[in-house]
Amino acid sequence: MRVLPYQLRIHSYVFAALRAGASGLLIKDADPADLLPAVAVLAGGDALLASAVTRSLINVFAAGPTAGCPW
Repeated sequence: MRVLPYQLRIHSYVFAALRAGASGLLIKDADPADLLPAVAVLAGGDALLASAVTRSLINVFAAGPTAGCPW
């Protein structure tokens, strides 16, 4: 199981964490009740992104390549 980064909101950190092998990302203000199920998902070998992280990544991707693009 890989570590679950817990306080990621900035796109560059999200991309860096994914490149480093993170399998899951939750936002800082995630409901504590969501932590145990998230760890269970990761322990089962699946991946997990908080919906806010997913939405943010979709928005960045949909905006298209720009100068300083993290990918």
